[in-house]
Amino acid sequence: MDIKIDFLNKNRYNIDLNLYTCGHESCPSGMCIGPTARYHYIIHYVLKGTGTFKIDNRVYKLKPGQGFLIEPDVITTYESDDKDPWEYMWVGFVGSKAPEYLKRANLSSASPIFTYKKGEALETCLAQMIQNLNRSPNNDILLIANLYEFMYLLVDNNEQTTDLSTLGAEKQTYIEQAMLYCEHNFHTGITVQDVANYIKIDRTYLNKLFQAYIQKSPKQFLMELRMNKACKLLLETHLDIYTIATEVGYQNQFQFSKIFKKYKSVSPSEYRRQVPTEWFLIGPNDPK
Repeated sequence: MDIKIDFLNKNRYNIDLNLYTCGHESCPSGMCIGPTARYHYIIHYVLKGTGTFKIDNRVYKLKPGQGFLIEPDVITTYESDDKDPWEYMWVGFVGSKAPEYLKRANLSSASPIFTYKKGEALETCLAQMIQNLNRSPNNDILLIANLYEFMYLLVDNNEQTTDLSTLGAEKQTYIEQAMLYCEHNFHTGITVQDVANYIKIDRTYLNKLFQAYIQKSPKQFLMELRMNKACKLLLETHLDIYTIATEVGYQNQFQFSKIFKKYKSVSPSEYRRQVPTEWFLIGPNDPK
């Protein structure tokens, strides 16, 4: 059976949790993805066959009913078995609440494997998500609903009690306002102080909220938004480096190139030349 359904969402508006990609594939024997990193969270769920997942020198053999998590910027490799190639579904997502939900599901790079123990609910949810891809023009609402259901099923599958530190409603509102402001204005060259001024709180307090809620500073969050957008522009357009720098909020091309190299370990020009090996990270027709 030759299955290949692949979806890339170019309209990501929901700040808490949003679908990035999903799909269903019956893999050929020995098909290998990686070693490489992603810009988003992605979970694969095995339906048939077997394969291996490699992360941090650890190798996991997976079978039907099991799945694995890939976190952003973590190098992984996964490969279909030569004799019994796997068939899997996947869902990729982004959002400010993704780390919290994954923590509640007891999933992380340190513990990336899960076995779903509650029947066919997870597979049914993923199948419904894929079916809803073709509903229009308001399928974005259905897809977000499917994604929340998927996360609920993962959390509900976790038998371990997770100690969660939760923020009050006011603090959560500050975080969400700050993140939304960053996503809508990072291209204008805003600073962390501009973000703090916008939501009318002290910059030091804003930093504490970000560290508590998403385990990164507002400066890092803002930089990652810019770098991820720059990566897309480098791979998907023919814009020159100076124009890309200004498009993501840097008026100084050399400052942009310096920060980009620190973030991706190569210069913007070198990154663009790596298109044949890195395109499948964000391309709409990549094997997931």
